Amino acid sequence: MNWQLGVVVLCGASSLATSLGQAYSMQQLTTVSHHLTDSPALRAWTDVFPMAGALLGCLLSWLPLRYLGRRATLQLVVAPLLSAGCCLTFVFCHITRVASPVLLLGVSLQGAALGVGFSAIPVYLLETMCFPCNTYSHTRCAPALIIATQLCAAIGTLLASVFPISPNTKYLHLIPATIMTVSALGMCLTNESPRWLLLFGQRVEHAKASLKQLQSQLQLQGYSDPDIIICQATEWFQKDEEQFCARNVNIAVVRTYLRALSLAACLLSLPSMSGVHVYDFYSKWAFKFAGVFITDRNISLSVLRDSMRVAAVTIALGVLFVANGARSQCVSLIISTGTISIALGATGMFLFSLEQGENWKWSVLWLPLVIHIVFQTVFWFGVGSQTFITAYQFTPTPLRPSIISLAGGLHWLLEITVNKFLFFMIDTIHPFGTYWFYCGTSATGLVLIVFMIVPEISMNRATINVARSQVKCEMETGKQACSSPQYK
Repeated sequence: MNWQLGVVVLCGASSLATSLGQAYSMQQLTTVSHHLTDSPALRAWTDVFPMAGALLGCLLSWLPLRYLGRRATLQLVVAPLLSAGCCLTFVFCHITRVASPVLLLGVSLQGAALGVGFSAIPVYLLETMCFPCNTYSHTRCAPALIIATQLCAAIGTLLASVFPISPNTKYLHLIPATIMTVSALGMCLTNESPRWLLLFGQRVEHAKASLKQLQSQLQLQGYSDPDIIICQATEWFQKDEEQFCARNVNIAVVRTYLRALSLAACLLSLPSMSGVHVYDFYSKWAFKFAGVFITDRNISLSVLRDSMRVAAVTIALGVLFVANGARSQCVSLIISTGTISIALGATGMFLFSLEQGENWKWSVLWLPLVIHIVFQTVFWFGVGSQTFITAYQFTPTPLRPSIISLAGGLHWLLEITVNKFLFFMIDTIHPFGTYWFYCGTSATGLVLIVFMIVPEISMNRATINVARSQVKCEMETGKQACSSPQYK
């Protein structure tokens, strides 16, 4: 149990470091954007570099996950990328501002580290912490494990808002690199994914040592002989890979892949298409309209927003620990998406009434602020955190690196698109039209969750139960077949 807790802590530290580095890079770009170029049009696109790096890193993350290993990806790819990016950004602060390529390269490397970690951290957690002999690696603690890393990422963003970059605090750029380096070194005390060791690394002894770390979980299942566990795990993994990763085209495999990819793509596109960017843009107006004036001297809007995110993700973590399971995840997503749709529609109606000159809402000036707080809370409780968990958890294990890379790339592409075309939408269809547009996309997401994602998750749960029963039967009846010297 101590070893499992250490893996969660180290992965959480990695998530905190990447999110902290990403937040500091965005702050640095905002501060010195006027030094990078004289063109206002080009200056408006400078903040794309971190997200473009995340997009590229996420799309290419399956390569190190496949050929280096799950843990090695965090140690040999994420940690060097983040450290190099932080160091380049720190160097930029101490040289002339004309060296803009140094800063742009630094923030791009930090974004790439975030994108690779976006795929690598949950894959490593699920394959290392969970009982390996099933297709979908679903355990009672899996959602809480992943959302714990989401909480660490939220804390990293909050820390960047509380302690922002300034001319007197340039050394803060080195803190994410330090945290990530310590986390990478600490992972030397943990084990690689048993699945990767058996299938790709060809390291039976290392896999056996890794599986022994799961001894407490295995004993609860009634398995005590590590040689039998190694034998059956190897056979199951090989069957799994042959079924999903066969070289010959198989219609059933292609259908399974496309279904899993569409499920993950729908889930990972929901956060970008739920209107969180437009709410962030109008957050200052909501407070000012209610008579609450927020200035940097008392507390900044970013601190309030990130505090609400940390509180909401903490609530989601507690809910998943108490009422764990796919049913609670589905209910949380439905409640979150439905509430988001109502909040967007109500805010759009409020702005439409103001634009039409109607003054009947003068007595409810606090309404936009209340809706804003409700939106931020339910968004980060459900859509902003649990969509990632559901996509990671219910993607078939052999397909998880490639599918999460593609679906994660779509997520970062939508983040770039929505962020850059927000002003165009506001100018074209007015603020109320923008809110109504995202109300429509959120309502569409609600329909997809109810009629596509929930049935798919229910079908996957049935597959999980069948897989567990089959593995247990094989382990009970195949002990003598597993006495080969290659497993001893």
